[in-house]
Amino acid sequence: IRKLEPQDALSFVEFFEDMDFQHNEFWRGCYCQYYHLQGSIEKWIETRGEKARNMALINVARAYTQGYLALDGERIVGWCHVNHQAKLLRLTEFLQPWLGEGKTAVVACFMVHPAYRRQGIAGQLLEAAVQGCQEEGFSAIIGLPSKENPIPEREYHGRAALYERLVFQRVAEIEG
Repeated sequence: IRKLEPQDALSFVEFFEDMDFQHNEFWRGCYCQYYHLQGSIEKWIETRGEKARNMALINVARAYTQGYLALDGERIVGWCHVNHQAKLLRLTEFLQPWLGEGKTAVVACFMVHPAYRRQGIAGQLLEAAVQGCQEEGFSAIIGLPSKENPIPEREYHGRAALYERLVFQRVAEIEG
């Protein structure tokens, strides 16, 4: 497990291209750029795919997209997008009631390659994210877990139990 680095840009997008999105085809072409954009779903639909891929290449290379990677050798097998809340424009209004003084990080999503799921990788990624945010001087970290879903692959925010095993506390529940 290590922090995403600018030189990871190409392998980062290739990781997403190697994923199985049968559980939700709409996520194909996201490249973890959805939360970086404000605007309508229609605007996102125009962006996902090749435009989002190019965004990811640029955003990773410039250290705008931040998070942690799980690797098997040199191969990326897992990802946790954790970033300063100000860089996740789509969440700005939603997060406003919970932003306090100081820097706040947000755990936006997890992605683990199908062959590596159910091995505790998401938990390891979240632990690394918490430690990294503490080292970088964040005063708070917000997680966005979802209630249990009958299709586990759709729980890309992680389950509440994953967060509760660490130091996260439930502060609100909105629409699951």
